Amino acid sequence: MSVPLEHVFAILERQSAEVIAQALRNILDLSVKNDSGLYNLYLSLPGLCCKTLGGDPELATGVTSAWENLYLGAYLLDTVADEGEFGTDLGLIVTLSISCIPAARMLLLEHLNSEQGIETCNNILKDFDRALLKVCVGQVKDLTEQEPTLEKCWEIASENTGEIFALAARSGARLCSENPKVISLFSDLGWHLGHLVQIGDDVNGLWLQDETRSDLAYGKWTLPVSYAMLVLPPPKQERLKEYLDLAKRDQYFEVAARRMIIEAGALFYLAAEADRHRQLALKALADAIPATTDRQDLLDFINLAMMWITPNDSTKR
Repeated sequence: MSVPLEHVFAILERQSAEVIAQALRNILDLSVKNDSGLYNLYLSLPGLCCKTLGGDPELATGVTSAWENLYLGAYLLDTVADEGEFGTDLGLIVTLSISCIPAARMLLLEHLNSEQGIETCNNILKDFDRALLKVCVGQVKDLTEQEPTLEKCWEIASENTGEIFALAARSGARLCSENPKVISLFSDLGWHLGHLVQIGDDVNGLWLQDETRSDLAYGKWTLPVSYAMLVLPPPKQERLKEYLDLAKRDQYFEVAARRMIIEAGALFYLAAEADRHRQLALKALADAIPATTDRQDLLDFINLAMMWITPNDSTKR
């Protein structure tokens, strides 16, 4: 349904950005989400929203491809800049991420056409620009806040993943509806889905993912860490900080830090938050369209996003 990434690289190369295009090929690795089907699930969101409102999901091809670029740009900063596992300097990482922006706009301009109407096309373009500014603000906070509070973590999640998925949902809806209330409700749906995705990333990030080191091994302050720091007494807070620092060099302390976070109740808290966002996503969907409309595809999307959160996996230590 989306334009292949080869199309994106071709656009970058037409802009005399061969080096950037090749670096993107070499640096991006979404193997965990690809293997689980999550990446393709995410890319289906604009088309599913369009389809649920009675439109042809193929209308969302340009929106989906442009949104994919923004998602990849955010992913690049989040995964590479935070973890630094690819040994690439921050300046190049930022350049690569920024290169996704003109590619996204070009994909929108190439695929949005008169069938959607000039006003709809302009509204989608403006919406992408506004969302991009919000996401950039969130990314700056994510890169500069070394020890964010729980409140700050949720704020960053809202401005990053929440806004990115809200954009996907309301853009798909905008292709088939001019009703501001409907578009707003689909935006709410995407916003809550984004929070489910972020919770899933942070919960699963407590453990090794295939060949990728855990968030704890990088000393990252994700939602589980920030929650533990909020509820633990000061002496245990200091001990957890020490473990996180040592976890960068010694897996023993990574295990010890994870144990402290779990015992603090972080996974129970995030499971409750995930269920709250799931319920709110379902409510937004129910309020947006009549009960007689086929909602099954989006219901499946919500349930699959929820399944990505696996705090009770008995195989994990």
